[in-house]
Amino acid sequence: MNCAYEQIQFWLLELSSDSANPLTLDKDGNGYLADKEAGVKIMLSAPRNSDYFSVNIDLIQVMEKDKQQAFEKALTLNLYQYGTLGASIAFDPKGEILVLSYLREIGHTQFLDFQNILTNLVDLSKQLKLQLFDINQRIANYGKKHQNSPSVIHSSNFIRA
Repeated sequence: MNCAYEQIQFWLLELSSDSANPLTLDKDGNGYLADKEAGVKIMLSAPRNSDYFSVNIDLIQVMEKDKQQAFEKALTLNLYQYGTLGASIAFDPKGEILVLSYLREIGHTQFLDFQNILTNLVDLSKQLKLQLFDINQRIANYGKKHQNSPSVIHSSNFIRA
């Protein structure tokens, strides 16, 4: 058994060796990183006695009225996972947020892999935010344009709010 907690802890210290504030996991195996330039907050999780670690990145908050379209877009992006690099887009009901979520076995991961995973997921999250934000903008713009329109719905793709 390769304990993900110890390995991730070691790699985080290696990644932050030049920093006055070293990166670490808390006692529960959770750690938070931020790419301020990209505007991305990363949650790493490597529970003790587990062979797996996960990387989660918040994408966008989803309003109740936008859920159908946002979920449809997220599920489409998840299809075959080509567009998500093997990660999945999930919904966190506590924060009403779409999250990019990635899980990997530590035994099949080297330090360079770990660095690449973090870099690639940050880059991917920026792209996904733009795609998902575009959906939210189109929904908002549609609502503004049709604010004074009759409340008759002509398409089965829309629901009455």
